[in-house]
Amino acid sequence: MPNPNCKVTKQIIEDAELVDIGQRMAKQDNRATQNVMFAVMVDVKVPAPDYLAEDQERKDSDYYDLDMLCEKCADLHENGEELPDHCDDCDPECFWSYRVEQKLEVETCGVFFTAEACQAHIDANHYHYSNPRVYGIGSWRNPEMQLVQKHLIELANEKVPSHYL
Repeated sequence: MPNPNCKVTKQIIEDAELVDIGQRMAKQDNRATQNVMFAVMVDVKVPAPDYLAEDQERKDSDYYDLDMLCEKCADLHENGEELPDHCDDCDPECFWSYRVEQKLEVETCGVFFTAEACQAHIDANHYHYSNPRVYGIGSWRNPEMQLVQKHLIELANEKVPSHYL
């Protein structure tokens, strides 16, 4: 049992930011998820065979011979202009097929206690992501995180919602 007279304990209890996090957690939409946390969901392009592909785009010119370009695209390249993503006249090896999949970006930014904090991260860093959005995930098999979530809400003198019990 922690000592209530301990300097660190008093500092935590008086920390307005922790109290604010607990208050926001108690009042936010849990998105039908037990012990909800929030992460950034993004779209990523994944190589796919043509029969599974949703789209295709031109490979970087380092990955094919320039003689594979059609005459029009070869002229654009020679003049330093950008090549179109699609061209039926260029060799098919100049392009790669892909499909778009959704991925949680927990490796780069972790998870957030509130949807609001996750959205603030997206707003500040949107240029790093493709179609970023807030996504609720559960920590229901993580007893350490459940304990932290519960204590943050209790620290704010809020009633712990049933989805955090």
